[in-house]
Amino acid sequence: MNYTIEVTDTASIGEQRNFEWEYDGEIYTHEININQDVYYAFKALEHDVSDEWDWPAGYARFTTPDEQYIINLAQDLNGMAVSEGFTDLETANFILSFVQTIDYKPENYSNYQGIQDYPKYPVEMLWDGQGDCEDSSALYASLMEALGYDVVLLLFLGDVIGHAAIGISVSGATGKSYEYGGVDYYYAETTDTGPLIGLDPALYFPELDTEEADFTYDVPVR
Repeated sequence: MNYTIEVTDTASIGEQRNFEWEYDGEIYTHEININQDVYYAFKALEHDVSDEWDWPAGYARFTTPDEQYIINLAQDLNGMAVSEGFTDLETANFILSFVQTIDYKPENYSNYQGIQDYPKYPVEMLWDGQGDCEDSSALYASLMEALGYDVVLLLFLGDVIGHAAIGISVSGATGKSYEYGGVDYYYAETTDTGPLIGLDPALYFPELDTEEADFTYDVPVR
């Protein structure tokens, strides 16, 4: 995961963000309002996870399922899913498609706080409208945990690249899964539009050994 994230002062853009995404052949839109104070409070937190004591477990702390802005967004998206009559699995895929639509930016023009690998909190990804694999994973994990789903953070490490994704335990899921604590968690790819829960990551990352995750972490609740 050796890349940079550009984080710029975007307060002048305003608090409103509009999202459009496709799921099962239908187009959905949603508007959210982000409190600037919340954004800057999280932006001001320590983001460096390069210290030996904090890596790679430090990535798990970027999930924020108990923050009110996450709870509100999760409930809004769940409400849309309920109105469509979605099952739990379909709801999980519906919200996954929302996260996947946010721009994937593995490389940017500069870093922030002098940190070459800059993980974002979910509010930063929503505000900036972009992020990489650990950012989108933190956002998806936060939304699903806020709705009561059981998820874990999956980290895959290679000689050249690494990847972060989510494992989710949800009724009806099939496909690629990872056992953790006696529970099967199905792979959820958060960085590309289209893949549904259970997709084998080997199809996307043949250069990585994804048969087993190198690290698996519970999503912490503060």
